[in-house]
Amino acid sequence: MRTVYKAGNEDEAAIALESFEAKWTKYPHISKLWRKDWTELMAFMKFGPKMRRLIYTTNALENVNRHLREATKSKGTWTTLRALRTQAYLMLKSTRPAWERTVFKWLAVQRELIAVYGDDYLRYLAN
Repeated sequence: MRTVYKAGNEDEAAIALESFEAKWTKYPHISKLWRKDWTELMAFMKFGPKMRRLIYTTNALENVNRHLREATKSKGTWTTLRALRTQAYLMLKSTRPAWERTVFKWLAVQRELIAVYGDDYLRYLAN
């Protein structure tokens, strides 16, 4: 599937999906889902390669979710909602350095955002 979302444009992605279908015949449901939501899935193709990498790599978010699951999985119940909030807050505070890292090649991503959104993005930065 990586060849689909790393394709240079939508036509290349369609060819990669066909190749996936031919190679992985035991997973027809995957390509059916991709075809069903093709327009939505290919919306990120209007961005350049740096921005696309940021879109399809959600490691920071996955890291935060993993730590939340670890902190709450063994507990089961809390005496109050405040106790749950406190535990979640303390976990987030302790893992803050991991999810506050800067975005890989952020300046290149910003240039792509300016190219796609122009003045709208610049106005957003100004606020």
